[in-house]
Amino acid sequence: MLTKGDLKHIEDIVQKNIKAGFRDFFESIFEPYVNRNEDEHEEIRKEMRGMKREVTEIKEFIKDHEHRIEKVEAVSAIKN
Repeated sequence: MLTKGDLKHIEDIVQKNIKAGFRDFFESIFEPYVNRNEDEHEEIRKEMRGMKREVTEIKEFIKDHEHRIEKVEAVSAIKN
């Protein structure tokens, strides 16, 4: 039969194993996964910033595009 001391000793061993297992999981699986995702997210953020700049440049380029088309149509109508 187990004594209270034996049960306490078993509980301590189990707790240490649980902590060690969790620490191993965190260090070998979870932390590398998060770090890899942070790197990927930073790359995605860089790409999105670049795309935002491109969209801004395109918007600036086509600014007043409707007005330009109307002018071209008006000039071409006069020539015809």
